[in-house]
Amino acid sequence: ELSQARRTSVRDAVYAFRSQSACQTLIAELLSQTNTPVASRTLLLDVMADSGFREFPATWQTPLLSNLESPDIHVASETLLAMASTDAGQFDVPLMKYAQDTTHALSLRVQAAGILSRNRSTLPEPIFVLLCSQCSQDAAFETRLEAARAIGNLELSSEQLDRVIDLVVQAGPLELPQLLVPLAGVWRDDAGQAGQRLVAVLEKSPGFSS
Repeated sequence: ELSQARRTSVRDAVYAFRSQSACQTLIAELLSQTNTPVASRTLLLDVMADSGFREFPATWQTPLLSNLESPDIHVASETLLAMASTDAGQFDVPLMKYAQDTTHALSLRVQAAGILSRNRSTLPEPIFVLLCSQCSQDAAFETRLEAARAIGNLELSSEQLDRVIDLVVQAGPLELPQLLVPLAGVWRDDAGQAGQRLVAVLEKSPGFSS
């Protein structure tokens, strides 16, 4: 039970030594122990997320995958943020499985899909369907924006583009620009019919006026 000032000092110390193998081993051991408090666990995950490593040390991989399965949504989300800080595709395989696992919270599955969309131009159809389902106004705002951003990163088939056009009609001002990114070329397809349909739904979109 540390004060905020003491916790900040500990965090700064761990961050300063993050490149040393002894510190990396200590982080892995603490994340692997079941009795490590949530606050300490998230502190270590936060250091990982800010580590600047393009690829994490091998000793961190198993503990991260273990924490990804945590029943604590905050811990799982912090784990995903740590994974997202790398850019080597190191966790693509487990993230692909995680995003399609219906036992996990929708917000976490969308977060995993968002990470995958940064390194890949396409995603499996079930994940695309998941992202579309979370662009609804019924979804939490953060999840809705994450889903729209992930869709915006992808190269979509003609059928998928049609489904994104259908999403535009209910898109708010923040997610609408993300959904329009993959639609930039619809004017060249089907003699402009898709483009005309896009104009029609834009007029109804709550985000269009802004």
